[in-house]
Amino acid sequence: MHVSIISSYFGPDPQSLPRLAEIGYRRVEMMRKEQATAPAPELRRLAKELGLELHSVMCWHPGLADADPDRRAQAYQALVDNINWCAALGARVLEVVPMWKGEPAGREEAWKQAADALARGGRLAAGAGVTLAIEPVNKWETRLVNTLEEGARLAAQVGLEAVRVMGDTHHMHITERDPCGAVRAAAPYLVHFHFSDNDRQVPGLGQMDLPRLVNTLAEVGYTGSLSLSEMTRQPEPAFAASLALRYTQALIDVAQARLRT
Repeated sequence: MHVSIISSYFGPDPQSLPRLAEIGYRRVEMMRKEQATAPAPELRRLAKELGLELHSVMCWHPGLADADPDRRAQAYQALVDNINWCAALGARVLEVVPMWKGEPAGREEAWKQAADALARGGRLAAGAGVTLAIEPVNKWETRLVNTLEEGARLAAQVGLEAVRVMGDTHHMHITERDPCGAVRAAAPYLVHFHFSDNDRQVPGLGQMDLPRLVNTLAEVGYTGSLSLSEMTRQPEPAFAASLALRYTQALIDVAQARLRT
């Protein structure tokens, strides 16, 4: 496992990346193409100079399952654009959130639309060396994919190695009755994790049993990121980023040590 953080934590990437590297980060999650503050070659060059790995891209285009075909088409084009952006950065994982808030009678069709879009996008992603990571989010934001089990089921239906699943501790605190059990069940599909405490605070300052969760991830052989992608900047950004790095790395170190004893 590796600690990661959103590249724009301290503002535009060209200013934020040096600060993150100085604190000690070695892996970052980039913003989607529409929010880029510099061209991909410039970001890759800067990251190489700083010893940073541009590992993943946060992409939030919720319309893949929309009932409106025009909105679906727009969302799919944005997905294609960000697959290409991800590849241009040299990143390997692209977050995908198939949102839907319709009536229950329309859920089956929405699920089908999401699966079809992910299958088309997944084939493109595979050719670009990118993995799409379905992110389940809480039931107040979508009625389609809320749990890791549902994300894994959707990925299994798509049936492509390039379409997997990611977790987010904030959403899991709301939607999963047993977060560690959910991780164990979805383990074969997990490629990425958004990491914070339940209220988006620095890990360790909220209510989640994050040590147990990280131990479980280690036990199931998870080797991806614990990405501080949506963590708050409180009580002060530099302190929060430093504390989060040290605490999360300690959780990883302890979890890996437990496996050796």
